[in-house]
Amino acid sequence: MKKITKNIIKFIIGFLIIFLLLYRVGFTNYLNVLIKINIWWFLLSLILAIFCQVLATYNFLILLIALNKKIVFLNLLRYVALSWTLGSISPGRLGEFGLVWLLKDRENIDYGEGLLITIGDKILTLIVLLSFSSIGIFLFFNLKIFLFFVLISSLLFVSFLIIIWKEKSRNFIKTYLLRSYSKYFTGFSEGLKYLLRKRKKYLFFNLILSYIKLGGFFLSVYFIFLAFNFPFSYYLIVIFFSITTIISLIPISFSGLGIRESSGTYLLTLVSVPEVIGANILITVTFQSYLLAFVYYLITYRLLER
Repeated sequence: MKKITKNIIKFIIGFLIIFLLLYRVGFTNYLNVLIKINIWWFLLSLILAIFCQVLATYNFLILLIALNKKIVFLNLLRYVALSWTLGSISPGRLGEFGLVWLLKDRENIDYGEGLLITIGDKILTLIVLLSFSSIGIFLFFNLKIFLFFVLISSLLFVSFLIIIWKEKSRNFIKTYLLRSYSKYFTGFSEGLKYLLRKRKKYLFFNLILSYIKLGGFFLSVYFIFLAFNFPFSYYLIVIFFSITTIISLIPISFSGLGIRESSGTYLLTLVSVPEVIGANILITVTFQSYLLAFVYYLITYRLLER
């Protein structure tokens, strides 16, 4: 019950932040810009976002192949689409870990291996976002903030590898943190070591594809700028929306709702994008995300039946 209450509070906080953003730019001003949207650019952005979902499936397929697992691509596409949908309506996008259950239930892939490919893909995607974000922080903030950002990112990444690699730290986590849930991580560390020692090229392929996938997503955002008749630098979109995505991971609101839109709007004002345009673009990107989630759910919801 406490979890449900927490989630409701976070959901309310997210909508309250968006309400305050719209109040700041003016509801009438926001609507006056919105009604002028070019629907064709929006639809093109939507199609590109769907293509990025296909690329995301290939990301997971690469890691499954690296672990010597065979799976039909179309089945995996459905699993990834459904888990992405669940992630878009869950706190911290935890619903995306539904992929682990789907792989176990439908393909008999152990929980530990499912967690490995899910967490591994997230880490590789995060590396891409951090690389883009670091460029933006270096260009638009002072050197101290940039060095602090790089230091913290590096420490977290190295700490994660050390914890996973050392048997004593793994045993500590299993005994005192995971406890009864440790059974779901069986095979995780062994699989990670196998990937790092013998299948590094697959991790590299996944990383390259992650750059292409996110590049496609940022291009879809670029099309939304065009939908509002506001041509903008693709290079700056890559930087600012990488930073916005990372900021939205802060667990203040429900799945980053409100945090993403307000921080993105602020960052765009740093390069003279009017607040009302920025707010429209960020909220439209969020609307597109939920629209895709709804469509994916209609297509894949039967996977939840058993």
